[in-house]
Amino acid sequence: MRAVIGTLGIQTPLVPKDVEINAKIVSYLGTKRLIDASNLYQGPEDVMQVVGILEDDSCIVSHDGSDRQYDKENPRVEIELTRKTRA
Repeated sequence: MRAVIGTLGIQTPLVPKDVEINAKIVSYLGTKRLIDASNLYQGPEDVMQVVGILEDDSCIVSHDGSDRQYDKENPRVEIELTRKTRA
């Protein structure tokens, strides 16, 4: 988490808490051990709030497209934030 905070904290704008966001979080794990998907969402969401990407992670209203994958050679988390549109 410290490495992520140091890297992201200076690169991104703040998303206000009144903007509804879809967070697509794809976790590429270095192990095939099953991990609770909700933990794979909560960690990155907390980091995005701590570093100032999100004013409040409660602005995330959906996780469309989120997934967990296996990549032993290059474990990582890829996050795509998009504004949620209402019909």
